[in-house]
Amino acid sequence: MATNMYNIVKFAQLGRNLERVDIRIVKYDLKLQVDHWKLANRLSRFWLVYWNDTPGATLEFQNFSVDMAPGKMILIAPYTLVTAHTLKPFIHNFVEFEADNPFKMVKCAPLVFPAAEFVPELPAQSTAVQKSLGLYAMVEHLLLQVSQKEHPQQKQDIFDPRIQAALKYMDDHFMKKYSVSELCRHVNLSKPRFLHLFKDETGFTPRDYWLKQRLDLVLRMLEDTDLSIPEIAEETGFTDRSHLSRVIKAQFGQTPAAIRKKIHAARKNEKESQDEN
Repeated sequence: MATNMYNIVKFAQLGRNLERVDIRIVKYDLKLQVDHWKLANRLSRFWLVYWNDTPGATLEFQNFSVDMAPGKMILIAPYTLVTAHTLKPFIHNFVEFEADNPFKMVKCAPLVFPAAEFVPELPAQSTAVQKSLGLYAMVEHLLLQVSQKEHPQQKQDIFDPRIQAALKYMDDHFMKKYSVSELCRHVNLSKPRFLHLFKDETGFTPRDYWLKQRLDLVLRMLEDTDLSIPEIAEETGFTDRSHLSRVIKAQFGQTPAAIRKKIHAARKNEKESQDEN
């Protein structure tokens, strides 16, 4: 039996194997009770997938908005500006992932799908392996739709190569205090041309993008670490706690301490709910 299997592989036609698109889920949460969605002008290097089990929120983009009613799943490409508005508490699900070419630098409007066709059917008490298999299958199914709808191989559906290089440099060095002039040298463009092309391709300025990267890291550290707020300020390049608090409140309407308090309260409620079940 082993010999036959070996012979099939050995004499198979060349060029019939398929390379898999490299996908990595970086964060997810399911059945999350949300009282207030902390999403104000969010800008992410990752693909985002959102779907809600109960009504209570809307997503706003530059040209339109989406009511996050049950039954809808929305796929958001990297570098898309999005704001969430909370109408009332709701049950939320999300996945953040990155994908290699041809999906790494796709310019794609947010896409809305019927959630029933994509949400994985997971057991009530899913193991980590079951969640991984289900969520990766869901993401691949969604990207298959993108490949059919948006044709990401076409030139007009990807970022200008010079802006791709700038975004990658900023993603790889987002804690570095670089200047716009340094970015211009990196992509061999004059400052006026670079600023115009960056804004035209992405919809925002390099400085806005750099700040939003750091704020996104702050939110993750508030949620996923036990570092104090002064320590987070130092780690993310802010002068001190006061500086960080001013910027966070201006962006999100709440202080870092208030955001962390709500996160801890939500986790406590979720744990108590799971214990009751």
